[in-house]
Amino acid sequence: MNINQLHMLLALAESGSMMITARKLHVTQPALTYQINKIERELKFKVFNRSHTGTTLTREGRFFCDELRPVLSDYEETVRLARELARNSSVHQANIGTNDCSRDMATLLLRMVSTDTSGVSFSTVDCGSADVFDLLEHGVIDLWSCSSAAMQDAPAGLLFEKVFDAPLAVHVGKEHRLASADIVLPEDLRGETVFLWARSGISEAADTLRAYMEQEGIEVDLHDFMHGVPPMVATSNQDAVVIYDDGFLPPSMNRSVKIALDWDVRDDIGFAYRADSSEHLESILHAIHDLYLRYQYGFASEETQSAGRIITLLDEISRTVRRGRANEVAPLVQYAVDLGIPPRQILDRGLAEGMYALNEEMKAGTAFTPEMVAAASAMSIGNELLRPLLAEDDTGRQFGSAVIGTVKGDMHDIGKNLLRMTLKSRGIEVTDLGVDVAPEDFVDYVRKDLRCTLVLLSVSYEAARPSVRETLQALELAELRDRVFVMVGGSAVDEAFVRNVGADAYTRDASEAARVAVNLLSY
Repeated sequence: MNINQLHMLLALAESGSMMITARKLHVTQPALTYQINKIERELKFKVFNRSHTGTTLTREGRFFCDELRPVLSDYEETVRLARELARNSSVHQANIGTNDCSRDMATLLLRMVSTDTSGVSFSTVDCGSADVFDLLEHGVIDLWSCSSAAMQDAPAGLLFEKVFDAPLAVHVGKEHRLASADIVLPEDLRGETVFLWARSGISEAADTLRAYMEQEGIEVDLHDFMHGVPPMVATSNQDAVVIYDDGFLPPSMNRSVKIALDWDVRDDIGFAYRADSSEHLESILHAIHDLYLRYQYGFASEETQSAGRIITLLDEISRTVRRGRANEVAPLVQYAVDLGIPPRQILDRGLAEGMYALNEEMKAGTAFTPEMVAAASAMSIGNELLRPLLAEDDTGRQFGSAVIGTVKGDMHDIGKNLLRMTLKSRGIEVTDLGVDVAPEDFVDYVRKDLRCTLVLLSVSYEAARPSVRETLQALELAELRDRVFVMVGGSAVDEAFVRNVGADAYTRDASEAARVAVNLLSY
């Protein structure tokens, strides 16, 4: 029994249909039947009960599949990480492990230490949900970018090198009641919607703040940052208070205001490594310290100037997209890549922010459709440059699969295209069916793509509003409505209409739609 056969078995268990599974796996039904029979003979028990109405799991088959899924997932994650090790293996190269505990600025500073400074080049390895301590022990990674809080359960033989400390900061929308404050006290958060790190050892400062609010009875509507989503993404919620530390890149000033939080506890940010490799890494760690001090205190150097340009460069990419200067985007994006800024942050914090800013201006009536067309063209050029890099980064980071289209009778596509790009920047796989999409086309797509759990309907022409209801009814008749969330947006609809037709969510713009989509797909 090989891995492909096991995937075939799980695919059939998920769909319950030989026809759908065969189509999904691009094999014939007789070939699928042969393979399933072969697997059952080798296992010496029946996995499936098969009849003319479909395929169901036997009791022992259900147990086997439930136990097999995590085992197969662990195997594939191990293979991925081993391939990273093989691809990056070099006596002159250090592998930096990153995951949800890591901080952007620490990783960026490390990548800016050039080979001339340390004699070592660097490659980042996305560790996902793997046991990072185990990866360090086996040499898959040499350094793990993390905070001291994440080292609480570290085994003997691992050391932590602090690079800088990072205080918590508050980020709120420009219209928020706290936006004009010079400093925020924990007590000022009472009654607010607050996004904060989960109590998980990622941030000691966040854990302490959470405990203090509980102890003092400061009631807030508390939400945890979602797995795999940069904290800055939460700032798209203009009604919320977002709290994270200075180890991360700040959001664009288009989106929020940063305010100091009156809180004494800070996180120590740095790198974990094996004690027996300290001699090999000593020059690297010294170079990081030196670079950070020069960056912090403004001493002139080529590396410091590069570090100091990170945030301004992302803002410049954003402004260039906003102005629709397509010919200027590619060199700016390439420069950001050369500086070591992760491609997803270039997309989120640079390209997508420019579209967000223009979208806000269009809502205010100070920008118009030709500007949106030019900006979309500029973003598309930058996105194409990042595409191969994003494909490498996206391993294990996709939230889910969605389908988007402008409903039948409507030929508008600017808002839809903006939303598609914004969703992709948030790690959502999106298939675009185009404009004037009939209800049966949405149904056919959802029926064929078993991974699709989100349908997004765009409608900007009032005469096309009935198509929204017809699409929802078509999904209901096909018995697919319970399998998908449906979001509706566009200038021709409002919340009352969307609620009346029975959709799951209404959103006003691409930024809000991306936030809601991530929330829905995280269920």
